Amino acid sequence: IVRDHAAKTLRLHQQPYVTKMLETYNMSGITPLFVPLRSVLTSEGEPLSADLHSQYPSLVGSLMHLANCTRPDISQAVSSLARFLKSPTSQHWQAALQLLRYLSGTLALGLLYSKGGENDGVFRGYCDANHGGDVATRRSTTGFVFVLHGAAVAWQSKLQPTVALSTTEAEYQAAGMAAREALW
Repeated sequence: IVRDHAAKTLRLHQQPYVTKMLETYNMSGITPLFVPLRSVLTSEGEPLSADLHSQYPSLVGSLMHLANCTRPDISQAVSSLARFLKSPTSQHWQAALQLLRYLSGTLALGLLYSKGGENDGVFRGYCDANHGGDVATRRSTTGFVFVLHGAAVAWQSKLQPTVALSTTEAEYQAAGMAAREALW
């Protein structure tokens, strides 16, 4: 937590945590990526070795901690990786390592709350959905974020509970989930 009294800002970040994660998985100094997840994940592929199979849940859990606390930008990618905790494949492991490469290039990112200006005290919400984005179930993914004082205060990326028959229906479900969160 970094507070700047003069600028009236409060910055939340987990740079030391990300640096430690990169060291743990031998990713320090790796060439960064600038997209959290570059491919659609499926359940097909070669199962992980026993060693990597035990490391995968730990890595996804660490990423989930980041996504829940200070990094809403990786929420969708972590949500996708978490769907395969029971039977991860080499594709999932590579996607998790790609997410670490993204984090290596965005170490300084976090949440920056500021007082004053046009966003002072304005509560804004944004939501979106993809239609049938999950290849296996054809369910859509809902994503929303709520911003106050310039930074996110609530966010989520989650598969919708039912299959939407159209883009419009997927968007309505997303708006409903976001509205429930806003009311809460």
